[in-house]
Amino acid sequence: MVGSKASEHFEDQRRRLLPRLVALDLVILWCRAGDTTGRHIVVDPEICHGQPTFVGTRVRVSQVLKQVASGMDWDKIVWQWRGTVPRDAIAEAVQLAGRAFEKQNHF
Repeated sequence: MVGSKASEHFEDQRRRLLPRLVALDLVILWCRAGDTTGRHIVVDPEICHGQPTFVGTRVRVSQVLKQVASGMDWDKIVWQWRGTVPRDAIAEAVQLAGRAFEKQNHF
């Protein structure tokens, strides 16, 4: 029972943390980084009002990170976006989210 409560607490914290990072920290990090942030993510004021998106799409990084945070399988995410967001693009988004978290919390 105790392990189950701890697991539920962890999942609850994870669901709250990642969308917060998406909403605040990542946008700040990406805007400071310039127009592009990697192979798969771009910030362009002409696309989705400058929110980070995946290259060649209008799929916002925040949408995909929320799916990851909810526990959705990455292959299902790729399928849902019809292959326009491949697994390596999801991995890049998660890595950047981690870096933003580390930077904000001075790790």
